[in-house]
Amino acid sequence: MQQFVSTVLAFALTAWLFGCAPSRPVVMRASPLADQILQYDQGRQIFISRSVHSSVGLALPTETVQPGNPVDFYITVANHLSNPFNFSTDNIRAQCGQKTIYVYHPKEALRDQEKRTELSSSDLAGLSPTDILALSPQIKNYYQRRNQELRDFAHSLLQAQTIMADSTHDGVVRIAFPSCTDKLELIIKTGEDVHRFEFDTIVK
Repeated sequence: MQQFVSTVLAFALTAWLFGCAPSRPVVMRASPLADQILQYDQGRQIFISRSVHSSVGLALPTETVQPGNPVDFYITVANHLSNPFNFSTDNIRAQCGQKTIYVYHPKEALRDQEKRTELSSSDLAGLSPTDILALSPQIKNYYQRRNQELRDFAHSLLQAQTIMADSTHDGVVRIAFPSCTDKLELIIKTGEDVHRFEFDTIVK
């Protein structure tokens, strides 16, 4: 019985972490502009946009996004100016056709990740108090790993920063699921420059 219950809980955890998503995921494929470079690192798409005043590198961890799931980008910004400029998620705008895609601020992204990885009563539905008690070591272990991953995620998020001359700043930015079939455009303002990144969004 305990083995069966452990299997049920493991399935519930997996379903919760990865989401019981509908069958219409979106594939995001980089569509570089003429003055941009597209590279791959272990299958991950990496955009590089350079100008006289600044450069932006943008990495997309995965091409396929499940419905309702957010998208995390890793962004690096380099300042080539002699003067510093301020940079945060407020400098980033996401657009899909005429639809604005929400850009999370760091605290919002962390709260969103906490919610997505929190066990709820529905995850334990059908289990008796005795069953749950028997699984307490697995649940405790899950929360220990989850809390460490949340700390790592919080540390990786892009925070507001003044980017000094000849220096860089980087971090993870989360946007909402791109629920449209037009091009997804990320507009990133860095001091005097505006960098635009385009992705084709293809419904599978």
